[in-house]
Amino acid sequence: MIHRFLACACCLLLFGGLQLRADRQLGASRQQPAGSVSDPLEEARVAVGPRAAEVRTLLLRGVVQMGRPGGIPARSLELEFLFPDSYMRVENTGATIRHVGVTGNVPLYKFEKLDPAVNAASTAGPRLLEEVRAEFARLALGLLARTQTTFKLDVRATKEGETGSFLAVGPDGFSASIDLEPASRLPRQIRYLQNASSGVWAGLASGLATAPPPPPPTKTAKEIVLRFEDRRVVDGISVPQHIMRMEAGRTLEDMRFDTILVNPPMKVETFRALAIRGETPTIKK
Repeated sequence: MIHRFLACACCLLLFGGLQLRADRQLGASRQQPAGSVSDPLEEARVAVGPRAAEVRTLLLRGVVQMGRPGGIPARSLELEFLFPDSYMRVENTGATIRHVGVTGNVPLYKFEKLDPAVNAASTAGPRLLEEVRAEFARLALGLLARTQTTFKLDVRATKEGETGSFLAVGPDGFSASIDLEPASRLPRQIRYLQNASSGVWAGLASGLATAPPPPPPTKTAKEIVLRFEDRRVVDGISVPQHIMRMEAGRTLEDMRFDTILVNPPMKVETFRALAIRGETPTIKK
């Protein structure tokens, strides 16, 4: 009788130990490793659409308003993406057309005057490549939750990680925080620092691309917010029809798109034709 009791007790202890070990392993598998944000990033990709990774090209066509309505007249806008490493922004004021972009580590730029009577000029600034590569990376994150464009981004957890925020860092001092919508887990906004009135993109927004090279963001740098709103599903992909660039609640740029094409025909030769000739800076991949 005693032997039977001891045998039962041993079996119970052994079973309890195995169950405890299994529970611990299951709990560990559910916990995210320190510094990892693979789950929020994957949630964002799934929310964008199960075929998001298959998107090879993307075209957004609409209008852009710089600053407040009534200021600089709105102009037509096209954003063209040929993944993984080509991007073009085309603005048409009716009197001028400006192409700004990148393919690989080569900057792209072209300025045309449609009306000879218009007194306008614009040239590529010294930080064009760095600024456009950074803008391409920010848009890829916000549109498709992609971390690979002309360079690979390293994604890290932040203290806000539990609420759906994480950090993406890359070469040339690139750094951006990504916030997800709490319910849908879609990318809601990208936050990054920029010195006041600096950077080629600030110059482009005012109609010029000749801003001198600014220093890296300082302690007094302003936080810029790139917000993605009013998404609709196109060919299984959730794409925003409205993108705003803001600083301290003030709208710097308001982009609205009425045409969205997923995987339209595009050729890399179209991008390369606008490459800036001559020496180009060496940029880390």
